[in-house]
Amino acid sequence: LADTDNIPSAKPESFKHRFLSVPLPGISLKEYFAHTLPMTTRCMFITMLAVNIFNMLYQALDYFQICISPELLFHYFQVYRIFTAVFFHGSLFDLLLNMMVFVSLAGYYERQL
Repeated sequence: LADTDNIPSAKPESFKHRFLSVPLPGISLKEYFAHTLPMTTRCMFITMLAVNIFNMLYQALDYFQICISPELLFHYFQVYRIFTAVFFHGSLFDLLLNMMVFVSLAGYYERQL
């Protein structure tokens, strides 16, 4: 007789590839972000999204003031640019693509820790 305990579930919660965790149609986006994404990845995602939406709406910061400039980084030792550049993107399309890759890779690597 076959051992029925070792048969995988017919409806897995997510398809996990090496670098990608994609929610299946049965899982809502809210459930995916609330339960599947690790805490640090979720917080970074929300922070990056909030900073970019705020900046797009209010034009609060000039990208030149924040983003990496090798001249300013090395000649004037403005090391903060290495950290602040991560949170800003040039356009909505750039933001969406970067967030899709970030969520996939950061979620995978955080789970491995």
